Amino acid sequence: MEKTLSVVQCPQLYCVGANDDVTPESECVSVIREKAKQEITVTVYSKQRHGWVNRGDLTKSEVAEGVEQALMEAETFFKKYLMQ
Repeated sequence: MEKTLSVVQCPQLYCVGANDDVTPESECVSVIREKAKQEITVTVYSKQRHGWVNRGDLTKSEVAEGVEQALMEAETFFKKYLMQ
């Protein structure tokens, strides 16, 4: 893992669910930040399960809310890094 992550060449955005292994304190985050020298943002959506953005049940208000928040975060991230 470290070998792969240490050569990341762009900023990263991780929107993770409650059952995902990545947290802001995860080893992979520190490798990207410290070895690859890339900015990384990790947001934990504690009410969501892995895959909620692309396959969540939008009839459930808490899922729909999480999807909207994650997509807004992605839009902000893309505007910051891709529209310079």
